[in-house]
Amino acid sequence: MVEWLQATKEYMSKNTWLTTDLHFSHKGMIELCGRPQDFEKRIVRHWDRLVKPSDTVICLGDICIGDDKAVHEKYIQQLPGFKILVKGNHDKKSDTWYESNGWQICCESMVINRYGHKVLLSHRPPSTKVLAAYDEDWRLKQSDLYDLSIHGHQHTLMPKNYTPDKVRFLLSLEYENYEPVLFQSFIQRCEKIRNEVTTSPLGPNLN
Repeated sequence: MVEWLQATKEYMSKNTWLTTDLHFSHKGMIELCGRPQDFEKRIVRHWDRLVKPSDTVICLGDICIGDDKAVHEKYIQQLPGFKILVKGNHDKKSDTWYESNGWQICCESMVINRYGHKVLLSHRPPSTKVLAAYDEDWRLKQSDLYDLSIHGHQHTLMPKNYTPDKVRFLLSLEYENYEPVLFQSFIQRCEKIRNEVTTSPLGPNLN
């Protein structure tokens, strides 16, 4: 298992896309997050429309709820792009299984040095509580590892463009119209939010 992947230029194409929380085969998302009845078709249609075979797509976890083999044969293996999975809490198969069923790389989290930032990509937002318990100088250690964090997991629990500290930023498929978003564009959005937000109190359940 790759717990912390340092991304290199070998597989980071010019067009790198981010997506998250696909939740194929999870009809409960219609009620839980207000997704449309055809959200699976929308995800596939937008991915096919935007992503070229030479592009890279990084998914921040939670591919499906059950039906893993069928979902990967029907959707993941057919979708274009070099696909990287950052595993979510619902992604229970082994790394080897995912890499044999449509994903080129599977990891728990990854750091990308790009666009002037050290970006941590993970499913859940990194927990400051864990870092603080480990070392009182966690802020210094955090800045050595990354200066910007992009995560999924929270869906519509938090508002669009949510950040508790100008470091952690939520990517929500519901807020992106079920489209993958260009990595560079999302970084630019985070930078704009940083400049606009002066106070941002902690919200619930950041762990």
